[in-house]
Amino acid sequence: MVKLENMLKLYINSFIIVFLDQLTKKIIVANMMIRDIIEVTFFLDIIHVRNTGAAFSFLHDAGGWQRYFLVTISLLVSIALPFYIKKNLHQPLLAISLSLILGGAVGNLIDRLFLGYVIDFISFHYDKTIFWPAFNIADSAITVGAILMIYDAFKNKTQLKF
Repeated sequence: MVKLENMLKLYINSFIIVFLDQLTKKIIVANMMIRDIIEVTFFLDIIHVRNTGAAFSFLHDAGGWQRYFLVTISLLVSIALPFYIKKNLHQPLLAISLSLILGGAVGNLIDRLFLGYVIDFISFHYDKTIFWPAFNIADSAITVGAILMIYDAFKNKTQLKF
């Protein structure tokens, strides 16, 4: 019973990430035109951009085939991760990291399937000259999940069970 309860909590975690990701993207689309910028601080802007590529706009100008490739990869990851979460429940930090990655993958998959691109809106910069590529909640969840997974692997010498 504890195993089922833990799995449910992890899937709820993934669902919350998908919900927040899609909600924030809908708010951006409803209230901002493409490339509109809202300055939040001297280092943070909210900007409405469309990313047809992968992380950091990798493959954004590949001619269109990348949409199907990235949908396929995201779909495979989204199908496989619940099984990996179940197999790794005995490693709580690893299971949490996988649930974060699952939520992020599904959030961006929804955009790619229905829009053909991912909506990004968080933009960090230094002195308005050096910009980090824009990202979203799903990207953040994937990044935090990957960092936690690496941390867990080094700290606990754990390995992902396939």
